[in-house]
Amino acid sequence: KKIKSISTTFPEAASITPDKLVKFLSGKSLGSFFPKSFPFNTGIGIKDLAVEFDDKGDSLSKVALNFGVGSYAIDGFDGFSIDGMGIGFILDKPTSPQRKATAIISGDGKVGAIPINLSATMGTDPDDLLFSFTASGISLPSLLNTFLSEGKANKMLRYIPESIKNKEISSITTSINPTSKNFSALAQTSFGEAEIQFNAATAEDKSTMLFAFAPPAGFKFSQLSNTLAPMDGIELSGTALIISTLADDDATSNLSALKDEGDIKVEQGVNLFSSFKLSADLAKLLKVNAIKLKGTCNESFTNMSMNAALDLSIPMGSSITMKEVVFGMRLGTVNPIELTIGGKIEAKIGADLVGFNASFGFAPIDQKIKGEFFMNALKKQNATLVTAKTKDELPEWTNPFGMPGVGLRRLGVSAGLDFKNPILISSLGFTGAARLGTVTDRTKHIEGDATIVVDITKPTNSLIDVTMKNMTILAMIEAFVENANIQGQLRTMLNTGIDQGRVLVVPVDGIQAFGKTYNKGVAVSCQLSLAGIKANGDFSLNESGVSGAGSMDAINWGNGAFIISGRTTNKPQFSFSYTKGSVPTFFIDGKISLLGISSETTASLDASGFSFVTTGRIANAFEATLEGKGSFSESSKGVYVRASLRNDLVSQLNAMVTGKINEAIQTTKNTLQGTRNKLKQAQADLKYYDDEIAKRTAQLQGQKAAAAQTVRNEANRAMKEQLDFINTCTANNKSSQRKIDALGNWPWELVEKAAYYTAIAANNTGIESAKVAYAGYLATVNTTADVVETFPNDVLLLDLYTQKGVAQGALAIANVGVDVAEGVSVATLEATKWVMDKALGGLFDIKSAEFSGTFGLNNQYKVNTALNFTLANNPYNLVAEIDFNNLASSAGKIATDILSGTLIKPGFAKTFAAEFKKPLSNIALVAAPTAIAAGSTTTTVVKPVDGQMIVNGQVATAANSTPWQSKYFRIENLWRSGQRLNVENVTPTTTIINDDAFSAQWVLKPVPNTNYFWIENRWRNGERLNAEKELPTVEKIQDAALSAHWEFVKLSNNLYRIENRWKKGSRLHMENGKLECTKIQDGANSAMWYILSSGIIVADAPPVANIWAGKFVRIENVWKKDNVLQIENGPLSSAPINDGAWSANWVFKTVPNTKYIWIENRWKPGLRLNIETGTLTASTINDNSQSAQWELKLVGENSYRIDNRWQGEKSIHIENGKIECSGISSMAQSALWKIRVMQ
Repeated sequence: KKIKSISTTFPEAASITPDKLVKFLSGKSLGSFFPKSFPFNTGIGIKDLAVEFDDKGDSLSKVALNFGVGSYAIDGFDGFSIDGMGIGFILDKPTSPQRKATAIISGDGKVGAIPINLSATMGTDPDDLLFSFTASGISLPSLLNTFLSEGKANKMLRYIPESIKNKEISSITTSINPTSKNFSALAQTSFGEAEIQFNAATAEDKSTMLFAFAPPAGFKFSQLSNTLAPMDGIELSGTALIISTLADDDATSNLSALKDEGDIKVEQGVNLFSSFKLSADLAKLLKVNAIKLKGTCNESFTNMSMNAALDLSIPMGSSITMKEVVFGMRLGTVNPIELTIGGKIEAKIGADLVGFNASFGFAPIDQKIKGEFFMNALKKQNATLVTAKTKDELPEWTNPFGMPGVGLRRLGVSAGLDFKNPILISSLGFTGAARLGTVTDRTKHIEGDATIVVDITKPTNSLIDVTMKNMTILAMIEAFVENANIQGQLRTMLNTGIDQGRVLVVPVDGIQAFGKTYNKGVAVSCQLSLAGIKANGDFSLNESGVSGAGSMDAINWGNGAFIISGRTTNKPQFSFSYTKGSVPTFFIDGKISLLGISSETTASLDASGFSFVTTGRIANAFEATLEGKGSFSESSKGVYVRASLRNDLVSQLNAMVTGKINEAIQTTKNTLQGTRNKLKQAQADLKYYDDEIAKRTAQLQGQKAAAAQTVRNEANRAMKEQLDFINTCTANNKSSQRKIDALGNWPWELVEKAAYYTAIAANNTGIESAKVAYAGYLATVNTTADVVETFPNDVLLLDLYTQKGVAQGALAIANVGVDVAEGVSVATLEATKWVMDKALGGLFDIKSAEFSGTFGLNNQYKVNTALNFTLANNPYNLVAEIDFNNLASSAGKIATDILSGTLIKPGFAKTFAAEFKKPLSNIALVAAPTAIAAGSTTTTVVKPVDGQMIVNGQVATAANSTPWQSKYFRIENLWRSGQRLNVENVTPTTTIINDDAFSAQWVLKPVPNTNYFWIENRWRNGERLNAEKELPTVEKIQDAALSAHWEFVKLSNNLYRIENRWKKGSRLHMENGKLECTKIQDGANSAMWYILSSGIIVADAPPVANIWAGKFVRIENVWKKDNVLQIENGPLSSAPINDGAWSANWVFKTVPNTKYIWIENRWKPGLRLNIETGTLTASTINDNSQSAQWELKLVGENSYRIDNRWQGEKSIHIENGKIECSGISSMAQSALWKIRVMQ
């Protein structure tokens, strides 16, 4: 029998994590059916679960679930939350692509002190979900302050008259969309029907907030302001007032009085919409029943304008129609009263509809007259009327007067006359908007828009409004040349000029020009291009405050030789703002680098506090940092400052200098060996010719005695000369030795000793050379001793004497070469190296220094200081703390440390910067400028919401083709500085851990055919980081598990967000002090990670060359750092031992014509490491035995594995507490060794 359905009810306290329901939802998470902001990360309280199967009984047809979730703070609606929700969820056809999800949701909340009940019905698209509630007995300020920040609420409230602001709302119906952040409400009040609209996600300076109301019968406008008193006597119908924080051309309203208006154009301030009924006769004559009235007032009601419009349609010819007549009145403080009349005529020119507008104004008190005439394009050929929104559909008069490539959108002039002023013409104005270009793609066309009104009597009151686009050289070419195809360097260079810009100067509030009303202020916005590098800038100023922002593209010239970039962002940038009555905001972020020398700064200021970091670096050798933060909140008011210095420059310079000296020593050794080889060859050549002469002389015994005697005499003379030379050198050596014995071992005496040793070595070389020559002459004398006959004129003998002369010359030259090489001796250079090493940091070198002070922040009052330094190449640290909350205890501890001699401790201390508590704000304060909209006539100051600025830029996803393959990486948290992701204590977390720890090293393996990666731990070979459970774990998991797939979203150099594939939108973070994978906002530093390789290599590198030949080295274990290979007690062992012990010194000798080495002991030469008997030992063994031949493989920074040649799978290690050679995992640190050269 097939099961049709299953249902169950759970105990009241039952709860589960949503991931347990995946199997009922065909592999999809519960959160994927709801808005992303829903609070599913803390678990749900499950009540009922029912499942239904299809007719076959093997597939789900419906899943129904009743459950509850915790508090839901809707992002953007500051301070408002739903205190728990009950949700009835139904999923039809879970296994089908046509699955349909619905839900009924309810929850409780509060508006001020008044409780409310919210409900929502969700359809297939979760982003369309609307919460709604009704309430009564609340005030407008209470409502706004519940859902908006204080700044946004006050911005709206300052426009609302006091007579309305504090009236009670009798009933209100409200809708909230948690995805789009739209808020709308209709209310019944004592002052009529009212409506409120705003968007909580939009930045304050860009957000339009509307408050509209329709006054009841008998309403008096004088209740708002005495300025409006003249309107009390007019019978108005369908009247509505709309109060708007910004100008908006496309506002809509749900008030019954405005339901037929459609899109409404509103100005900043108070807008009045009404109609005035005409008498029957007048209505019949004009063919209209009423005159539409529209009025605007600023927030203080000091300026007001009122227009009465007659909508007409009176033909004036075949293609000309009178469309409108407008009467106007303006009251204000600048111009007390002004009367206007205007009209509009529409004309069809070809296929384009063009409007000609004319207006005439008269100020009776000031006796001024002004007039305007301008053309406005209303409809482009084959386009819709005026309401077009796309660039291609903007209304224009195409090819006016037959000019190709021109689109005229507006053109007009204005003039004013002042009869009280000696200068009759008081003002002149011009307006124009046009498009230039002939290519099909109109986004490439050049565009410009300008409105300028010059006040001749007072030039400082002149209006300037200029907008331009595509004003680069490249854009000008591509606007007129179809498929210009300019590429490469030429395109880059031509991309220079103004991409887009806006200048708006409004000196007086309420200026009207060519159909627009301008509010007082100054604004400048521009995007420039210089050879393809773009820079943006914004600035605005008005009576409310000032704001500005700027950024530019990052620059990288010469492959890193010169860099300008952002420090924590993708580009250098700044922003600032100040609004009256609020704390100024400021942000700057940038970095500049030239040839490895860099400086970088990040600073921010907002209502919650301030923070700054500035750092200077010289390559990776020297770094100095100054940082600080302060909190203005009452709960944790205070300041924190820190200064730090890291110095490897001296030690690196030392290594560089002594390295060069080492090269010189090696070169000298090579030169000396070469000259000695030449001397040996010259001596051999001379002996050869002496032997040949002796042989030839023996053949000439019957020849003349006189010639023989001559040979003997010459040989005797040369013998005496060589003997005298030997005696002189011997005497000089004895004198040098006496001087050496009288000197000590100070560095400056070592140099003098080296010179005497050099002289002795040179004399010994001369003695050896003279002895060889003496032996040759003696042989000649002995050979010719019995010759009594005169030598004949023998050609062969003469030739031998000639060759002997040449050989004697070569011997003399070789002797000189040896003297020169010995003069720059190895001993002299070794002494120089010792002196330089001690001068450059060998005696005392500060490696790092830190100071920090916390004054009031988190109720702490502390000063910390730390110093890491080397003394005679040994590490030490000094750490001190003064706690002003317990001054006596701090002072007592320091005094005790000083008296006991423990203030300075051996070894380096950890940086305490990494141990500081949570930063003031975990949100990266980042802003990028946005250009002022071309149609805006208002300048408004930027004030970041809650001090948080918005990252304006797309983030890049790391592709699978990154150079992350075949390397190990450390994953370091940005927020918890210096803390690395590791599994040292089984559970993954972040702590400060040393570089060598395999538990903090990871392999990033690409998931095939995706942009995702597996994150595998080096220590726990093959185990992967995953989000399968509530908290991330590291364990064996199958390839197909999406919970182990991670996406790296790049934020800047080496800085990423790490997002899970299975839990969409969830990221790794340390926000709550433990590693979690949940949803968290973009700016959270706790969810940003550095991916650092530091040269760790996954695969074995090729066997390294024997760079230690001729040197003594110690072999030290990476895992247990004090364990050293040695034979101090006879057998081979791995144990601590002092540096001076020869039993722990080894020589690496290259096995001829191979890549392998013998490892031979210094103390007992001839003992070599081998596994001939199966056990690792040090013993004598013949050269041919491969069990004594070893291969070194580099697997990290000066970390090597030592593999046997005979049994290649075996390596030397101490995994089991003793030294052995056997098979072991390539991941094991116990099989890694550091090679340290002994001086």
